Amino acid sequence: NALKARDYLAQTLPGVPADLQSTYRVDSTKIIYAGHSMGGHGCWVQSTHYPDRALAVVPAAGWYNAMTLMGLIC
Repeated sequence: NALKARDYLAQTLPGVPADLQSTYRVDSTKIIYAGHSMGGHGCWVQSTHYPDRALAVVPAAGWYNAMTLMGLIC
């Protein structure tokens, strides 16, 4: 389901490909979450579920549900 996919992607996405990490100074523990419309909502959700990984959150025209962001519903 979508929630399992979200959790899987959050755990497995590297952010920057390994071959580029040596070229650029990369802090793989920090992610910039960005999205538009439904992606804007997704970046809010991701950043609230994994706040220790968030360097910045950039929702462009996103929406949010406060209950979801507080972790009270998925």
